[in-house]
Amino acid sequence: MGAIVHRSAGRARWRRRWTRGCSFFLSSSWLLAGIAFGARAASPDPPEVAPAGAMVEAVEAVEASSAGTTVDAAEPGAVGLPIDLADAGALPDTVPSPPLAQEARSTSKKKQKKTPKQTPVVSLSGSFAMRVYYDDNIIHYSDVDLVELSSVPNLGKFRVESADDVIVQPRLELTFVSDRLTGEKAQATLSVSSWKYLENGIKDNESYSLLLKHPGVWRDNFQLTLYHAPMSYLRTFLDRPPYTPRSTPSQYTAFSFASNTGSLAWWKRWSKPVSSKLTLARSARYYNRPFLE
Repeated sequence: MGAIVHRSAGRARWRRRWTRGCSFFLSSSWLLAGIAFGARAASPDPPEVAPAGAMVEAVEAVEASSAGTTVDAAEPGAVGLPIDLADAGALPDTVPSPPLAQEARSTSKKKQKKTPKQTPVVSLSGSFAMRVYYDDNIIHYSDVDLVELSSVPNLGKFRVESADDVIVQPRLELTFVSDRLTGEKAQATLSVSSWKYLENGIKDNESYSLLLKHPGVWRDNFQLTLYHAPMSYLRTFLDRPPYTPRSTPSQYTAFSFASNTGSLAWWKRWSKPVSSKLTLARSARYYNRPFLE
C-alpha cells in the first residue's frame, strides 16, 4: 500500500515538473521573440548592396576620373558604392566641357549652314517635238486640176509629183533666262520649225521666230516678237503678158513667197480675271519678181 502511494506521488511530481517546464519554455520563447522584434524595429536598415553591374560601372567611373574625366557620384551607376572622387583627384578645378548632346546640336547647326547656291549667268531649257501627218491636197488644187494632174502628162503646169503627201514637221524651242543685265528676269525664246515633204521636196520650207520678254514695274511686261520665213514654193500660176492674143503659148511660172513679221506688245494684269494687251505689229511679205505689181 505504501509503495502504491509512493508511485502516485512520484507521478504527480513529474507531471508538475513537465507542466512548469512547458510553461517556462513557452514564456521564454515569446519573450525572446518580442526582444528580437523590438531590436529589429529599433535598428536602422542595413545598407543595400549594389548589383554587379552597378559596381562595374562605378569602378569604370573611378578609372575614367583618374584619366581626367569628370564623374558625377549622383549618377545611377554610382549608387550603392561610396566613392570619394576628391581623394582620387578626379574633380578638376574648372568647369567641364559641354555635354555630348550640346556638341551634337552645335555640329548639326554647322551642317545646316550651307553656302548659298550661285545662280548661273544664263539658264537654258529646251523642248523638241515632231509632228507627222498626211495631206491629200498639198497645193489645194481644184477638182478639174486634180483630174488633169492624174491623167495628162506634166507639161509645166504642175511642179509636184502628186497631189497628196506625208509631211514631217519637227520643232525645236530653246529658252534663255537671265537677270544679270537689268536685275530683272529677262527671257529669250528661239523657235525653229521645218516642214519636210516625203515625195514633193519642192514644197519644203522652214520658219524662225524670236521672242524677247522683260518684266515691267507694275505687274506688266514687254514682249518683242520677230518672225522670219524664207522664200518657199507655193504653187504654179499661168502667166500671159497683157494684150497678148490667145494664140500665144501660155507660160507657167512658179510662185514663191517669203514673210518677215515683227511685233511689240505690252501686257498688264490688272487683277486675277482682268488683263490687257496692246500690240504694234508690222508684216513684210516678199514674192518672186514676175508677180510684183
